Amino acid sequence: MKDLRRAICAMLTVVITSAVVALAPIGTGAAAAAAPEADPAEPVRIMLYGDSTTHGTTGDWTWRYRLWQSLTADGTSFDFVGPRDDIAVYTTLELGGHAYRDPDFDDDHASLYGMRFSNGQYQLADLAPAHDPDVVVAMIGGNDLVVQISPDVLEAKWRKDIARLRAANRDVSLVLVPLPQTWIPGATEYNERLADIAAGLDTARSRVVLADLAVFNAHTDTYDYAHFTAAGERKIATVVSAALHRIGVGSGVTHFSDPASGMTGWAPTPRATADGTSVTISWDPVTYASSQSVYVRDLTTGRVGVLHGVKGTSTTLPGQPGARYRIWLAPAKGYVALGTWSTPVDVTVPTG
Repeated sequence: MKDLRRAICAMLTVVITSAVVALAPIGTGAAAAAAPEADPAEPVRIMLYGDSTTHGTTGDWTWRYRLWQSLTADGTSFDFVGPRDDIAVYTTLELGGHAYRDPDFDDDHASLYGMRFSNGQYQLADLAPAHDPDVVVAMIGGNDLVVQISPDVLEAKWRKDIARLRAANRDVSLVLVPLPQTWIPGATEYNERLADIAAGLDTARSRVVLADLAVFNAHTDTYDYAHFTAAGERKIATVVSAALHRIGVGSGVTHFSDPASGMTGWAPTPRATADGTSVTISWDPVTYASSQSVYVRDLTTGRVGVLHGVKGTSTTLPGQPGARYRIWLAPAKGYVALGTWSTPVDVTVPTG
């Protein structure tokens, strides 16, 4: 069924966003105008290569989903390829999770949580023969910079890898995606090196283009200063869509939606019990959130109280004898709310 679904999806297309981006220069002339050579009867094979920001964790749509959504809405014939189709389990960081916010998309990829570009498990030259990508979209290097691997080393690695990719497929094209977390030491210099690589290695036959820099707000576009919120996912998909369009893949227009079906069931239903002076609220554990916000409304007075950042699976709050309360949960990932609410429950504090 998955193969059939992907075959159908490959005949569809792409997406729209209002994300703010900063433009970075791309190669000009004949190289910039040419599209990758491909059999028009075959879908463009796109390999999305990266670390945790591409891999994603449970509860994410992922920017891969946003890009798939855009290309599908476009009518672009494409196929995501790679050795994985999972996401990491957010609460344990175990691999093999499949609890995407919306799992109904082509989820093949070549990214891995925690991977470094310099010495990671997935090396582009090793992936190419097995997965035969026409286009590699790569956003990687942040983990290397964090452990103080220099932009010099990463640039040299890129030049070597591109040469090896071309040895396997002289028509392969690459989209290099600048790191949006420019607050990481060395990220700005590394992004400049990516621009140098694209300017020097882009050819009419084998495109190497630099995506625009997605301008990120650390507090709204990431949930932990590194990994992407829904807003951040949209920004990355937007700049990748535009870069793919420059090499002849897709329209470059983005059309994003967060389907209602993907919003239901993403907050655990609370349970509530009360004694004469307190209310205990509990819920089942989830793998996609780090905490819950607990909202309590006094149904007599209309007053609402909220307790943010509640970890674990229960909390106890004071209650007034005879008062009736309505309780909701709203899960959060890191410091950002996931934008979904639980079914409310009511409880009455006994009087005696």
